[in-house]
Amino acid sequence: MASGGGNISAIKDENNSLKEEEIDPCPLQHGYRISLWRCFLFYPLAILPAGIGLLFAYWYPHAWLRLTCYKCDLERAQFVLVQDLDLKWKVEVVRKISRIPSQSNCSTPSLSLNEENGTLINGEDNESELSPLLTTSSTITPYILHRHLRYLYDRVEEKYTVLRGLESGMTCCEAYRHGNGLSRLEHERRLSMYGSNSIEVPVKPYHSLFIEEVLHPFYIFQILSVIFWMADSYFYYAGAVLIIFIVSMLISLIQTRRHMQRLHDMVKTSGRVTVVRDNQRCHDVSSEDLVPGDIMVVPPEGMRLTCDAVLLTGSAIVNEAMLTGESVPVTKTALPSDPKPYSPTTHKMHTLFAGTHVVQARYYSGQLILALVVRTGFLTAKGGMVRSILYPKPLNIKFYWDSIKFILLLSILAGIGFVYTVLVLQLRKPRYEVSETIFRAFDIITTIVPPSLPAAITIGTVYAVNRLKKNKIYCISPQRVNLCGKVKLVCFDKTGTLTEESLDLLGVQPASNYKLQDLLDDIHQVPHSSPFLQGMATCHSLTRINGELTGDPLDLKMFQSTRWFLEEPGEGIARFDTLRFPMVRPHQTTPTSPTSSYSSLDYVSTDIELGILKQFTFSSELQRMSVIVRKLPSDNARNLKVFTKGAPEMIKKLSQPESIPKDFDMVLGSLTSKGYRVLAMAYRDIRKDFHQAMRLERDDVECDLNFCGLIVFENRLKEQTPPTLMMLRNSAIRTVMVTGDNLLTAIAVSRNSGMVAKEHHVIVLKATPINSERSPRLQYQLFEDKSVNLSKLCSSTSSYLSNNKFSIQNGVRLDELNHPGGGGGAGVTQYFHVAIDGRNFNIVREQFPKEYSRLLVSGTIFARMSPLNKKQLVTDLMTLGYGVAMCGDGANDCGALKAAHVGISLSDTEASVASPFTSNIPNITCVPAAIKEGRAALVTSFSVFKFMALYSLTEFTSVAILYSMESNLGDIQYLYVDLVLILSFAFVMGLTGPYSRIVKRRPLGTLAGIHVFSSILIQTGLMILGQLAMYYYLKSEPWYVPFVPDPDGENISCPENTVIFTASIFQYIVLVIAFSTAAPYRKPIYTNVLFMLSLAVLIPACLYIALAPPTWLPWFWKFFQLEPVPHFLFRLTLVMSAGIHLLLAYLIEGYLLSSSFIHKVFRFVRCKRKPKNLYKHLLLEIKSDRQWPPPLPNGVSAHC
Repeated sequence: MASGGGNISAIKDENNSLKEEEIDPCPLQHGYRISLWRCFLFYPLAILPAGIGLLFAYWYPHAWLRLTCYKCDLERAQFVLVQDLDLKWKVEVVRKISRIPSQSNCSTPSLSLNEENGTLINGEDNESELSPLLTTSSTITPYILHRHLRYLYDRVEEKYTVLRGLESGMTCCEAYRHGNGLSRLEHERRLSMYGSNSIEVPVKPYHSLFIEEVLHPFYIFQILSVIFWMADSYFYYAGAVLIIFIVSMLISLIQTRRHMQRLHDMVKTSGRVTVVRDNQRCHDVSSEDLVPGDIMVVPPEGMRLTCDAVLLTGSAIVNEAMLTGESVPVTKTALPSDPKPYSPTTHKMHTLFAGTHVVQARYYSGQLILALVVRTGFLTAKGGMVRSILYPKPLNIKFYWDSIKFILLLSILAGIGFVYTVLVLQLRKPRYEVSETIFRAFDIITTIVPPSLPAAITIGTVYAVNRLKKNKIYCISPQRVNLCGKVKLVCFDKTGTLTEESLDLLGVQPASNYKLQDLLDDIHQVPHSSPFLQGMATCHSLTRINGELTGDPLDLKMFQSTRWFLEEPGEGIARFDTLRFPMVRPHQTTPTSPTSSYSSLDYVSTDIELGILKQFTFSSELQRMSVIVRKLPSDNARNLKVFTKGAPEMIKKLSQPESIPKDFDMVLGSLTSKGYRVLAMAYRDIRKDFHQAMRLERDDVECDLNFCGLIVFENRLKEQTPPTLMMLRNSAIRTVMVTGDNLLTAIAVSRNSGMVAKEHHVIVLKATPINSERSPRLQYQLFEDKSVNLSKLCSSTSSYLSNNKFSIQNGVRLDELNHPGGGGGAGVTQYFHVAIDGRNFNIVREQFPKEYSRLLVSGTIFARMSPLNKKQLVTDLMTLGYGVAMCGDGANDCGALKAAHVGISLSDTEASVASPFTSNIPNITCVPAAIKEGRAALVTSFSVFKFMALYSLTEFTSVAILYSMESNLGDIQYLYVDLVLILSFAFVMGLTGPYSRIVKRRPLGTLAGIHVFSSILIQTGLMILGQLAMYYYLKSEPWYVPFVPDPDGENISCPENTVIFTASIFQYIVLVIAFSTAAPYRKPIYTNVLFMLSLAVLIPACLYIALAPPTWLPWFWKFFQLEPVPHFLFRLTLVMSAGIHLLLAYLIEGYLLSSSFIHKVFRFVRCKRKPKNLYKHLLLEIKSDRQWPPPLPNGVSAHC
């Protein structure tokens, strides 16, 4: 039994929501220098045997390094052999940075923060805070470029270490020590170290791609085969293979370069920026000229960021959709001046990240908005995301490696055939010249290992890609199509994937007379003087950008429903030295729709104007936000109001008990069970003046509130979501939600969509991390009933675990549990799903490896997941043996889409570049479509592979029998088999479309399995038996005259040749029909029109060869080099034997090998008692563990 804790290691990371790839700070390294005498020995020996040694050096660079270089210390190395995070070796060339100016000459005046107004003031001179790697006095610094990151040689540690930005080792107060900007000398020095601030994805020219493609081992073998055939005057087939080779290569080159160009265009950004350098002088420079330590001016109208920078003055409203996927603008403020270490993660609310868009910046009177550049190029958050696309975790495509192994096995057989040919033709028939013997021996090799095999086994994939394209699903990675056929689990993003993009306001339920009123869908029924409506008009984070309201979609819907108007001072660019603040006021008349856009001219003075003095922004930890509001004009400046909006359970805790409606829990439970998103509003009066209010802390105002009512939103599911999820669940494919949205909404959507069935339970997992004050623990909280009463989830007094024992249902049904003493009764199976948010996910992943492995197999809802979290989850699920598909629509899904076996993007923007599949159909119906095509393509690949393998063995058997009597197949006979029969069948077999539905049983995923080998061995035995039977049947006939070879002739035309050739051509037809079995993964073969047409043409042609009298068309027999068999009964017997062969072969493939009985026999033969996939071990482990989840009495939380 596999242990859950022993197989999933805790992966340490910084939990940076914007970091996309782990950086190995110091990979395993070995230094090498060129050895002249080794080069003198290697290159002549490598060139002489047709350049095979050079090809080997190209395929295995690390082997070339060891053959031409000697090992040395890293400081003197010309090449460094680096082992990356994927445990693969990579050869990197050592480069040099020369003439680095001394750091002592580059000090700059420092700045400090004025605590009163937040402006920067000059301070003492201090050296720039830099990495120790940059403070070296050496004039030459070696470095290597590995995965687009610079690794500088550290002479102290004697190794290459990654060059980081200013975020490493800098404190917050030290960020202000970069003073009046870098000097020219210091800037040049840092530019030489860090390189230009650009994220360049190279687009290789066509000739470079062509060389890389043509030097692939398969293509080399094809080229050599074509040369050999042409030298042997086998022009027709060689020409056909050459044309196919050229066309497929051209298509591959065009697609590869097009993808490179798209990625290059997506990530390439540059422009002009203003920087402060040389003693407070502003310079307009290219963004590529930025270096860590530069002071950058952020313009008030905003900009597209090309670096990571920390804000030193003012504030900025930033759209981070490129990196986080959330289109909600985020307000960034100046970094506090304290001695705490700076971290882009901890201080993300003060950090501007590359790839994001500053839509508006706000400044203090007379002050520029300044930001300190901390990371540039590929070190930035955007650079990390791009590197995750360029260097995803390599996929172990089992079918590919199994095909390589099988080809190697055929190669061994080809070697045996080579020796056999030499022995037969040279030793037994010494009249053959050596060159002729070599030609015939190589002919055997190309017969057993057909060069068209790689192209043939991918033909099903090509057709599947074309069918997907017709369904508006585009694929840029065809090798992933087969992986669709092995998908066991699908991860879905929520917003825009399962649901529509936006929330709709369903209505409000004000509190009155100790109860909640009925749902009001017309907010205008609430009077303007009501604190509830005033709270909806003020308690938000909306702002105006270019005259348009911008902010959280939920806040936007809420505010628009009030039909009030928001006015901001200074045309949206506020000056903080004034006392002006945003104001809201109602419209005097009723507009035609709640979403009508108003100009300020539409509004007239009313008796209600509210000024928003201070805002406590929304916190996911606190689950609320608040504002301090003053009525304008007001006779009493000390008459202020606080409005607080947030999770109903949290607002209930903060409100006075007497203000809570008696039916609060019942109404809230009813709303949330329907999948609605519910917020609560409350308020309180405070008697403070403006300056006192500005100094109030959050805890001082968010208490003793008066409950106002509930605001109800609806996040509508896409129409296709529930039936598609039901289809996947019925097909035993597990579905998981991975979203950046909050946990409450995710649980409600999972219920509503059918991802979590109504009768199933949801358990929320929370974790307390290890620290010096308390020990780590896990807390399991059960949603009490099937209606998902969220009030009981979030209430600290009512969360509990029941005594019921649960089993896990995640798409694959387990046996019923029958635990004595279990709450559910004997034999009752109850299903549960674990839900967790991103913060707790990180803690469990790092500090609870055993529980984390169980979470992976039992978790269904993963909320508040960052892009890195999504990628980690997908990667870890793959580690357990799941075939994982990821479906999302945002740039924050890029890492997960690229890492998954199958990534399907519903977007045509950034996500589509990272995703192997892009769907123009904006719903999840593309997922079952891709799975169907994947299963059909996988089965087709197996069928074509087996057919091509049997074709080579059939032809080898024919040639071996004929070689034994000094005969052979003629060129036209070879051409008829190779070009007319085999290529035709190989290309039309894959045209059979996918089955109409997805069945529970997945197709085979390995060529090395006993099913495939049994099929090949049985069919090979039938084939050999058939040819030998007809051969000896011919020899037993009384009219048979033994063939006497002509010493000077070709010895092609003879009865033996005719019988073997005729028997074999029927065998090819038998095999292609037998290997074209349909259900449950492909449509019946009669739906494949071209396949049926080819059979309709080729079967009569073969029947004519077998049954036609010798007197018919004499030129035909001469052209085919056949000697007709005169006896019709013999010819009829040959055709009847082919019919018997067809019946046996089809029954074996279609019924015997696919039967459950044979499946059990194979399991017994393989001694398979336990599942091989780790996730199945974990499921069995959970099933047998009576203490997980921990069953505790009501009212007690579970701790591990």
